[in-house]
Amino acid sequence: MTRRILATALGVLLLLDALRVFLPSLITIFGDAGSTSPALLGGFALAWFAAGLVAAVVGRYTYSGVVRAAGAAALLAGHLALLFTDGGQPQLYAAAVAVAGGYWYITGDALSGARLAATDRTQPRLVGAWHAVGVTAGLAAGTVLDTLLRTEDLIWRHGAGWMLLRIALLVAFAIAVLATAALHVPAGAPARRYWSAVGPAILLYGVLTGAAARAGAGTMPAPLAVALVTGAGVLAVLVAARPRLTGTAWVPAVALPLLVLATFPTTDGGQATWYGPVAQALGALALAGCLGWAGLPGSGAGSIWRGLAAGGGLFGAGALLFGYYAAYDASIGIPNGILLLVAALWIGATAAPWRPIRATVRHRPATIVAIPVLAVLAGLAGAFVVTAPPAAADASGNRLRLVTYNIRMGFDLRGRFAVADVAAALAAQHPDVVLLNEVDRGWFLNGGHDDLVAVARRLHMAYEFGPAADQVWGDAVLTRLPIRQVRRVALPAEGPTGAGALAVTVSLGDTDLAVVATHFQPAGDTPPQSQARAAAKLVRTLGPRVVLAGDLNAQPGSPALATLESAGLSEQRSVPSYPSNHPIKHIDHVYATNAVTVSDLVAVRTTASDHVPVAVELEVR
Repeated sequence: MTRRILATALGVLLLLDALRVFLPSLITIFGDAGSTSPALLGGFALAWFAAGLVAAVVGRYTYSGVVRAAGAAALLAGHLALLFTDGGQPQLYAAAVAVAGGYWYITGDALSGARLAATDRTQPRLVGAWHAVGVTAGLAAGTVLDTLLRTEDLIWRHGAGWMLLRIALLVAFAIAVLATAALHVPAGAPARRYWSAVGPAILLYGVLTGAAARAGAGTMPAPLAVALVTGAGVLAVLVAARPRLTGTAWVPAVALPLLVLATFPTTDGGQATWYGPVAQALGALALAGCLGWAGLPGSGAGSIWRGLAAGGGLFGAGALLFGYYAAYDASIGIPNGILLLVAALWIGATAAPWRPIRATVRHRPATIVAIPVLAVLAGLAGAFVVTAPPAAADASGNRLRLVTYNIRMGFDLRGRFAVADVAAALAAQHPDVVLLNEVDRGWFLNGGHDDLVAVARRLHMAYEFGPAADQVWGDAVLTRLPIRQVRRVALPAEGPTGAGALAVTVSLGDTDLAVVATHFQPAGDTPPQSQARAAAKLVRTLGPRVVLAGDLNAQPGSPALATLESAGLSEQRSVPSYPSNHPIKHIDHVYATNAVTVSDLVAVRTTASDHVPVAVELEVR
């Protein structure tokens, strides 16, 4: 049974890696950063997410082991192809094949469990939630690996050593699948309601309970927050293996939706509350408890319905995922938290004891000791990896270099995660202050990375984050100078996501300078007037020395820019900054009050994002 658990865990881990490439590739390559219609984008994605349903139908007419083996082969083939892609369409379709293969593999497990459970009447030594343990172990491994790699996935790492590690994981999975090809599943396999919960569990893990980047973006100290989430992810394996540690199935079934709700409250500045990571960690345990209880043997003969339940759950989770991120568009009118709550209730319903459980689970005592020890070690590793921002350097003089850059969640024009290129383009300007837009600190749709920490670590700069769309997506200010004050202001929602203004006052010896990072989000071609008015109101409260910069989505002469000028701001001149492969639009701007002189305006040529950085020299009087 250990071999079955290992094969499932490795399959889930590889599926997670594939999703972290496929989902952002949908947006940046197929979606072309918003130019493709949402209906076409969603239809393309859901067609691949339906792979599990197709696998269930195929399994109706063939030996279930064939479906499982075909899924494993496609998952391996997709990952092997990703080893040799360099962005673009090959990356999109290689990742899509890997995701479809992962869905086939999970559905094949459901079909195998159904067929063999119906024929194998021997009394096993170990029965129960073997698949739930494997799924939870795969999710836990994903969290630990994500934390140790500082949320920059193996798949985006270059060099012989990283490639060998990726190949080693693929070889281990292939061996585990071959070793379990003829292994009978014990009598009393998980009921079909369990299989329907696997897809929503992966969704909830990716968006919330296993998102180490999200945990580190709130008001709780990042090392502690990441340690909590990483350690809880490993401890969750024990809960899945011994669900009776929760007392009764109703405990995790009821707790999971409540803990999901507890992660959404924010501070006045839009940041996650101190108890957000606590709710994430407890949510990981509740999720594992639900899977563990649901995965225990239930009544009902094995049938093809288990495969359909697995495929349907994976497809439904894909629909909820796109609905969750589409709901950031204010025009839809659905709070996206409701969709995560639906996933949590779905999972809880599979765990609730609507029918009697037929068997218990026996485990070796060593498991009870080993997993908590591993959880503590994982937590300590997480705290060690997440380091505090560097101390600010002493400031002197009245001149500094400032760069503003829309980094498109860290993805370049070919759809590759390119934070190293982003940081290199910024470092070449030797900046004292950097303003970033479209900073992602944990959206599963974009791979679950922490762009801000990745860039700040490479530039050796301290940072402040300003949430806009939600707790983990917005603007940032990085600086080498001492920070005196930070203000976070939400701007009126107009366009596809929320907008905010992050005002950071830095010290230049005896003089202070307020820098404001903002990203206006207009509705279609309408000028972002209400956002400009709110930003102008903020500028009037910051004193005589203010610089406001960012992607304002407005061309020179726009009424929105005139509104900023009414607050005492002016722009010396603008440069084309979008799109980065052929800049023609003047939409990234640097505005300053009369006490600040702006000179040496440069548009830095790079395709590390769909915008180019705009660098200026500032003289503060």
